[in-house]
Amino acid sequence: MNLISRRYLVLILGVIVVMAVVGAYFLWTNKPFKEGAIGGKYNAKLIIEGNDTRGFEYGSIVYTVGGVEHRGFYNSYLKNALDWIKN
Repeated sequence: MNLISRRYLVLILGVIVVMAVVGAYFLWTNKPFKEGAIGGKYNAKLIIEGNDTRGFEYGSIVYTVGGVEHRGFYNSYLKNALDWIKN
């Protein structure tokens, strides 16, 4: 290998390593995209974690029944169905 191709090889490997580290950081730090309280007698809240391929927000819904916390799946196409939990 000559000197120029060796430099490009080192540069490409360096970029790959940096991309892998940055990608791993964002995959393993599962921070919520945003949170919002719904309230109501179940003290519900939404934890939005991202957008699906159709553009709907998805994440978790957390609510309390009888002092026990429950967690379920949430997708924003279900938003109109959550009116019952506010009452």
